[in-house]
Amino acid sequence: GPTTNLLQIFSSIFSSPGKITAPLIFLLPPHSEELQHPTLTLTCLIHRFHPENVEVRWLKNHQDVPGDSYVTTTPLRDGPQEA
Repeated sequence: GPTTNLLQIFSSIFSSPGKITAPLIFLLPPHSEELQHPTLTLTCLIHRFHPENVEVRWLKNHQDVPGDSYVTTTPLRDGPQEA
């Protein structure tokens, strides 16, 4: 009935087929010229994770950095995965 269809839709939204894979995380340091300025740019590259939904938080001195202080891009699909 309608309730079963609704449950199937929610199930497909919240679950993702496939193996759960922990991400590879790389923190890229600021360019050496930036070290002379009070504001630095850090880049965090996270890839090869599954499922696709991931939450990224930045911390400074163990405290959350406000969301308006950084930019997070949407996930981009990696190429074919190695076996």
